[in-house]
Order: sequence, then structure tokens, then C-alpha cells
Amino acid sequence: MSKRDCLIDKRLKKILKRCSRADRKAQEQLYKDFYSYAMSISLRYSSSYETAQEVVNDSFVKVFKSLVNDNLPDNFKPWLRRIIINASIDSVRKELKNNTLPLSDVLYDDIADNDYNTDVDADEVICALQQLTETGRVIFNLYIVEEYSHREIANLLDITESTSRSYLTRSKKKLKDILTKSL
Repeated sequence: MSKRDCLIDKRLKKILKRCSRADRKAQEQLYKDFYSYAMSISLRYSSSYETAQEVVNDSFVKVFKSLVNDNLPDNFKPWLRRIIINASIDSVRKELKNNTLPLSDVLYDDIADNDYNTDVDADEVICALQQLTETGRVIFNLYIVEEYSHREIANLLDITESTSRSYLTRSKKKLKDILTKSL
């Protein structure tokens, strides 16, 4: 670990310790320090910037409630990431309960996976992800980015494994179509 990394680590531990004692200034500093990181994760799962902000804010409330009496995580960033992902899943789960899944969203045809090589910047990918259905976006992120299995996704979202596979297949196809059109 470099000297700079060591100083950052010590600073973070001090902030976390102060947060565990409900120090509002420390909580604000932690929020500012990790807001961009949290948003980058949340935007992958959310249908809009506003929804992503809600997820981030809910996540930080959970963080501050969990940091009690010097109960500090060993690795803060992965711990925060897990909280954000779970808050995103909770948000999607809430949406799924409010909406019924149409039959056309569950059934699919096998689509040939045509590989292509192009350079696409991150903003284009995020924009394309936000054009997917909420469920499709979450399943795509959980499977491709977070490397969950279809069984784990099915358990998290209370759907079948085949529904998870269906959404992933259609999401990949739609992303390819969107990104191909933008090139």
C-alpha cells in the first residue's frame, strides 16, 4: 500500500468512526466523498436519474444506521456497493409488485448472438441501459456486471430462472440494437 493510499485509508476510518457517533459533518463528508461512486452504480439499475438519486439517498441512510457504536466495515467500498445494489433491487421489487408482468415480457425467441467489435463510451452504454425495461436493466446488471447466477437473480427478484434468462436475452439484443444504431 502506498503512502497516499495509507493516508486515504486513515482518513476514511476517521470519518467512519465519527459517522458511527452520528456526527452530521462526518456523514455529509462521507456522502460527498462517495456520491459519484454510488451514483455510478445506481444509474446502471435505475430507469431515471431521479430514481438513482433516491436509491443513493436510501443507501446512505442505511449506511448511517449501520455505522453504530464503532461497528465499522473492514472494506467500506465493497460494503457500500452491496448496500446500493440491494437498495436498487428493493426499488425494482417495489415496481414489480405495482405492475404485473405481461406475457410478452416472459416469453421470448432465441436470438442469435452476433458479436461485433466497436468502441462505445460509458455515457452511451448508460444511456442505452436506461432504455431497457426496469426488470431487464436490473437482470442485465446483476448477471453481466455483478456476475450473479440466474438462480440467485430469480431468488432476489422472486421470479423464475427462465424469466431471468428471457429478460437477459432480450436486454442484450435491445442493447445491441440501440448501440448499433448510435454508431
